[in-house]
Amino acid sequence: MVETMLTINEVAGLTQLSISHIYHLVKDKAIPHYKLGSAVRFKKTEIAEWLQSKRVYTKQEINREADTYTATH
Repeated sequence: MVETMLTINEVAGLTQLSISHIYHLVKDKAIPHYKLGSAVRFKKTEIAEWLQSKRVYTKQEINREADTYTATH
């Protein structure tokens, strides 16, 4: 089954970013997308993964990871 592709407007709504910002991310190749002629489309699963990769970890999470690393090395 082929995944439904999203438009720039749909990605803007999903991410709560402006349409112009999504265009900027596409231009900079900073967001996963597909070019179909002049149309730009996105896979919802790839956008979800991209959003997850932008997560900023808390100081507590970073410190816990550092403590775990130093304890094992």
